[in-house]
Amino acid sequence: MFNLEKEIPKRKLCEKLKELGYPQKEGGFYWHPDLGLVLVPNEKIYNTYGNLLTKAPTCVEMYSLIRSYSHCSYGYSEIEPNTLALELIWLLENEYIKFK
Repeated sequence: MFNLEKEIPKRKLCEKLKELGYPQKEGGFYWHPDLGLVLVPNEKIYNTYGNLLTKAPTCVEMYSLIRSYSHCSYGYSEIEPNTLALELIWLLENEYIKFK
């Protein structure tokens, strides 16, 4: 069974990723201030509620980005989502990754 707590970073880490430019307009999981984690299937739905939402990337999404910019030697299933988010934040803050 899919356990979101093993796949999604904490809200504060997601907010930091958003602040650093992590893309927000794609389908996936988002933190909503009142509802907690919600699934947003597409950009059209995001455009309706976007100002309230913060993208909550999964381990797979973060790991794919990290792998494309660095040569990490671990698998995404070997590390928890908050640690992946912290690594991604470090890469963004140190300008190893830049989003448009």
